[in-house]
This record gives sequence, C-alpha cells and structure tokens, in this order.
Amino acid sequence: MKGHLTTPLLFLTVLITLTSGNGQMFNKEISGKVTTDMRVVKVLRDADLSVLFDEGITNTHYIFQHTHDISRYGKGLKIGDNCILDFKKGGFVNGRIKCKNIVITGKKLKLSDVYIEIDNADYVSIKNINASYTFATNDFIKISNSKNIDIENVKVTFDKGNRQLPNGDWIYTEGFDLFNCRNVLFKNCTILNAKSRNVDSEHGSLMCKNSSDVTVDGCYSSGGYNEVFLFWYSSNVKIVNTVVNGGNGSGIALVGGANFTIDRCKSLNVGASGFSLNAKKIKVTNCLIKNWQAYGGITMGHSPEYARAADVEVSNCTIVNDSGKDHPDPIWAFGGVSEGEIYLHDCKIKAPRICTFDFV
Repeated sequence: MKGHLTTPLLFLTVLITLTSGNGQMFNKEISGKVTTDMRVVKVLRDADLSVLFDEGITNTHYIFQHTHDISRYGKGLKIGDNCILDFKKGGFVNGRIKCKNIVITGKKLKLSDVYIEIDNADYVSIKNINASYTFATNDFIKISNSKNIDIENVKVTFDKGNRQLPNGDWIYTEGFDLFNCRNVLFKNCTILNAKSRNVDSEHGSLMCKNSSDVTVDGCYSSGGYNEVFLFWYSSNVKIVNTVVNGGNGSGIALVGGANFTIDRCKSLNVGASGFSLNAKKIKVTNCLIKNWQAYGGITMGHSPEYARAADVEVSNCTIVNDSGKDHPDPIWAFGGVSEGEIYLHDCKIKAPRICTFDFV
C-alpha cells in the first residue's frame, strides 16, 4: 500500500491530537466532531488511491500534498465512513468521489471537473475549496438524506456552461443540490457562471428539496438558467447578506414549505422575478431588487394551489426597475396569487406598475 500510516490513536475531546510520520505532534480541530481510533495516512504523489480508499476503510485522516487525477478509477472513489480529506497542497482532477460522514478541507484546495456525492451522513464539513468545470455534467456537490452540513468558503466556476446531448437535450445541473437534509449552513460561497445569461448554462447555484433548518449567509452567484437559489418544500430557511447578479431565472425562489427569512439580500439583473415567493410564512427585510426582466420584482404566489403565498411581510426594501429595456409582458413591483395576508410597508419603489394581485 502506498501512503504512510501512523499508529491508531484514541480521541477523547473536540481538539484532536495527531502524530505525523516523524513523531512530531500537531493539533487539529474537526468541526466539533469527537472521533475515536483514527489513523493518519500521508498520500504520496504516485499513490494508488483505489488501495487507500474503500468503503471498508473508515476512521482515517488522509493528508495530501499533491494533485491526483482520479479519472483512472472508473466510476469514482468510494470514501469510507468518518474520514478526513486534508489537502495541505494540491487537489483532485477529473472524476467523482462518493462518501458518507466526511470532512473535506484544505489551505488552497483545487478541484477541477470533480463531483462529490454524499448520502445518509450524520455530519458533513466542506471548506476552503476552489472548484472549476470546463463542461459540467452533474451537480458539483449532491447531498441526500443527511444532517449537520457545514459548507463554507467554497468557490465554484462553470467555465463554458453545460454539455448538450446529441439529441439536443441539456444536462441539468446545480452547483449544490441538497435533498432531504437538515441543519445546513451554506456560508461565504461563490458560484460563477461565465455565460449565465445564455441558454447553454443550465446551472443554478443552490437547490434544497424537502430540507429544513437551512442558513445561507454571505453568498454570491452570477446566476444561471435555472432559478438561482431554489427551495422546494423546505422549512425554517434563513437567507442573509446574499447577492445574485445575472441569470435567466429568479434570484431567490421558494416553492411550498413555510417559515422563511430573507434579510439584507440583493437580486440584480435577473431574467425573471427578483424573488419568487410561493410559500407560507415569509419575512423579507432590508433587501434590494433591481432591473429584473419579467414578472414582479417580488412575485408572491402562482395559480397552482401548491404555489400560493400567504402570511408574507415585506418591509424596508428597495425595488427599482429603471433599465429602460422593452419587456414582452408587463412588469410590476409586487404581485401574484395569494390565499392569505400580504403585508407591505416602508418600501421604496420605482417600477412601471406597483401592485397586481389575485386573491383566492
């Protein structure tokens, strides 16, 4: 086996003590997770990762100093439970990794055309990554049926949009795709789509389906063809200090679910509504929506029963459309289909129309 192993140690506190190959001690704090019997593997430049990684190899702290091409491993690398991928230098290129309980971190970690799939995890920590794609064919990070997820300081750049299939269909992808997850922190992340206003980029930035207790804090997206930040039948969601600038969809979109807070966010130059709020119990404060291209600056509800809005409060927001562009359909500051109370106050508005609502 290529790679350097140390003697297994016992971990009793959050501050984990590890022994390097030369016997030198160093400390590492792993996101509050208490781990037992973890071994350390220093991954060599020419290591065979199919030997080092396997579902049956668990409780391992891998230390990387080099860049590894993982395309040679067929359908991808399967990482065992309760492992740490710690990149002092280097990264992964061209491939896929699948894992469960995992910590992925580094100082200047670079991933190129790499996809991460996580399922049924009790904790996930992904930090300090710079990822890029030439032609994205799947979601960058897809997490299902998991909890206690911490994604911080991650930058994703989609260089040339999606690959179109021979039959003309597009491959739909997201930057981050979460399904049935809870207790999620998505912080200080950036998603860039180089051709975000063209139909050859189907990327959204973050999609959460059937998820709860989600916080998006301090993030930026240059848009995409899909809705940019999309929450589908989710609950207890807080989106703060986040910016969308560009794209063909709505900046922030809610479909179903309840208990949403949107505070100090900006939606600029998007192709549809600034915010599309098709859910219940929503509070929007201190936001800027400017120069959306269709529908409402804030659209609250659509005609299908599952997508109607209720119990919405919008306050201290600025909603301006002064782009001077011709629009095929009328645009307005507020509007939609509501089956409950809509409360608007202390907003500054400059738009062709102020309000247009249907109540059911």
